[in-house]
Amino acid sequence: MLTAQHSDDQVETFFLALKRGSGLDGLAGMPEVRPLGKGWLVRPLLAQSRAALASYASHHGLNWIEDPSNQKTRFDRNFLRQHWLPQADSRWPGFRQAVQRTQRLCAEQSSLLTRFIAPMVENALSDSGALPIAILPQTDPTLTHALLRHWLKRHRLVLTYAQLEALIRDVIHAKQDANPCLTIADVSIRRYQHKLYVVTPCADVSQWQGELTPDQSLTLPDGLGQLHLLPYETAASGLALGPLTSSTLRVHFNPSGLAVHPVGRQGRRKLKKLYQEAAIPSWLRRRQPIVCDEQGVVAVADRFVRLGANGQQWRLVWQHSL
Repeated sequence: MLTAQHSDDQVETFFLALKRGSGLDGLAGMPEVRPLGKGWLVRPLLAQSRAALASYASHHGLNWIEDPSNQKTRFDRNFLRQHWLPQADSRWPGFRQAVQRTQRLCAEQSSLLTRFIAPMVENALSDSGALPIAILPQTDPTLTHALLRHWLKRHRLVLTYAQLEALIRDVIHAKQDANPCLTIADVSIRRYQHKLYVVTPCADVSQWQGELTPDQSLTLPDGLGQLHLLPYETAASGLALGPLTSSTLRVHFNPSGLAVHPVGRQGRRKLKKLYQEAAIPSWLRRRQPIVCDEQGVVAVADRFVRLGANGQQWRLVWQHSL
């Protein structure tokens, strides 16, 4: 997608970022190219001024629509454009070019910092993208801030300084037996077993039920993927099951009151306890597919199988992105 922001927009963005107390990334302004969904957002006109674009449009007889709200100085950008920046231009010739040089320097410094910080974060991440708290140096708050900002940027999250301090104080340094959470807009940052997680909103699927048969896959709700019962020899991975007691298995996500004796364990245990032992974060425990027959829990996908239900006839395969 191409958009027509120009150099004057870039200068205004600098001062809006300065007003908010932004760091290097904010002061660097709008990048010329950045990812956007499955494609790219490109701003090819950032090097051109508004006056140059207006002159070109007039010379070539182009028409455009002027948004009436552009005249309303109650909006900060319009106040800068109509009052503050013209005075700065008249007092300091070349002022806008100086701001643009500062933005380029900020972008260079931000890029250099990213090259230093990125390997430290990327090499420490778990398979789920969680950040181990152990990599955050307690004696170096500046480095801690930089590591957190880079990790959060991976999730398209930009926190203010106050929010970052709240994350450190209320989540990272919360009591060990707490279940701390910091919510920014509709996204939560949580701590579990000495790791930080970014948790996006999801639907409550605890009341959902479905049926799983060997002849067709089962699509799970809320983007949780698919369950398959495949002949043992045709699947390279998945939980190994023996002969089925029923041609149809029931699938749901509510572990309340359920217990099972897993293969390789001593005695029956409640699913809640098994989830804790398996280090499943609390917000994911009602998003684990529970497969049942007339006798109770057969398996929890990707996790364990009931003693006596294991074998080498079927594979329970969960295709998902958790």
